[in-house]
Amino acid sequence: MIAKDIATLLAAGGALLFFGYKVIAGWLLLNLSVSLTIEREPVEGGDDHLLVKILLDKGKVDAARLLSGELRITALDPRAMRPSREGS
Repeated sequence: MIAKDIATLLAAGGALLFFGYKVIAGWLLLNLSVSLTIEREPVEGGDDHLLVKILLDKGKVDAARLLSGELRITALDPRAMRPSREGS
């Protein structure tokens, strides 16, 4: 019974040391910075051009991998999606 308790205590202590080391080494930390820049440029005719720049800067720690990305552009005004009828 005492040997089982000692083995359990050693296993728990080993696990604590292992995960403590991994946290200190950065295994559980993402080390990722995200910055967002938005620029608006007026254009003749009442429309504006909007530039949205998202920068993901990953550090040395290999805790996160970007497997895919998606870009979706949606007009806030549903009328903006209709083709213009000028000249008809």
